[in-house]
Amino acid sequence: LQFERILAHEMRRPSDGKVPKKIAFVLCVGSRTRNRENCVQHCCKIGCMIAIKQALIAKRMAPNVEAWIFYTDIRADGKGYEEFYIRAQENDVRFIRGLVSEVTPSRDGVLVKAEDTLLGIQVEEKFDLVVLSPAIIPNQGTNDLARKLNIQLGADGFFLERHYKLDPVDSQREGIFAAGCALGPKDIRETTLEAMAVASRVCTFLGKGEVEVSPEVAKIIKEKCDECGLCISVCPVSAIEKTPEGLVINPLSCIGCGLCVSTCPKDAIELMSSTEDQLLAQIRGIAEAGIKPKIIAFLERETAYGSADLAGQSRAAYPPNVEIIRVPTTGRIGSKHILHAFAAGADGVILVEDEGGVLSEKTFREHVNNIRKELQKHGLHTRLLAISTTLPQYDKVLNAFNMMKSRLDRMGPLPDSLREKLRQELKD
Repeated sequence: LQFERILAHEMRRPSDGKVPKKIAFVLCVGSRTRNRENCVQHCCKIGCMIAIKQALIAKRMAPNVEAWIFYTDIRADGKGYEEFYIRAQENDVRFIRGLVSEVTPSRDGVLVKAEDTLLGIQVEEKFDLVVLSPAIIPNQGTNDLARKLNIQLGADGFFLERHYKLDPVDSQREGIFAAGCALGPKDIRETTLEAMAVASRVCTFLGKGEVEVSPEVAKIIKEKCDECGLCISVCPVSAIEKTPEGLVINPLSCIGCGLCVSTCPKDAIELMSSTEDQLLAQIRGIAEAGIKPKIIAFLERETAYGSADLAGQSRAAYPPNVEIIRVPTTGRIGSKHILHAFAAGADGVILVEDEGGVLSEKTFREHVNNIRKELQKHGLHTRLLAISTTLPQYDKVLNAFNMMKSRLDRMGPLPDSLREKLRQELKD
């Protein structure tokens, strides 16, 4: 941006006002770098083409200027970008593939040291001006805004979309949308398209003058609720509020993940369409019948279940003793449900969650760890396997199924004495 401002007026060096005769563009400064402080792994996405554009403008303003671009990989993946790249080469813009190791200012210029990885030689050149292309990182206020809106951030620190392909501008919370560089590094074209998509989604959301609410939301049973507030602390979208009349769940905000249901110690929350009685009856019915040793896999209803379905469409086989139960999210399943599964006849349990879905990776892991602690009291923690997956990774789900089968082949079925002990404890 600083060099863009220089080009907008008259191309002169800020230090002494002279017209530069030799310019170096250094790409991927602080980006595409692992295990280094103050660096990020992701690509800035716009650095390559902006450097090429600025190099061509500089040569147009001063035809005799030398323009060198030091790059890691030229990423010209947009419409007309490859042709633009070729045009720069034809206009004598020099491309050096290699990382710059040192930039040293001096009285008569800037010394740049780098390695040309294509020729396998060291490059040491003096330039009048060096232009850095830094990483694109989230705004400083992103964390605060995410916390206030209670929406998730990805591993790169940008806002996380509900689904990268199917809901690219929707956040995890209904009615909150994001576009452009709020979601990650984007060029102008992508930003414009996403802004138009957000406008369309807002019109869809508000256009009718009414909002459709899914019936699959949580409901508080006031007769059982003691207002302990545990549900408030675990809700990923802050849909539960404490009022003078008691705890209230906002049906517009609730996403029906079921995490509050499995967390409530008083069984004072019910999830419509997946009630406690329905779920326990399903668990018992599946655990009591079929091939032994019995493995019950609880799969998140969209991505995880879709991955298993995709495996079937791809004619990939998984062990016949694995029975699948589709749940809103694995947050709906608590230690009580897994203990009921073991008591009814299951020998192993698998939890498969959507990677980057309703439950963040951190929330999912915390939930699984809490379940493991409870199972450990009964010596059952090794019979639980939990993974997260994306839709194309059906092999990851199959690997989990096969891994649990191999584990049970070594361990054997659950002893009848332990199963009977669990039944007695659950009755009490």
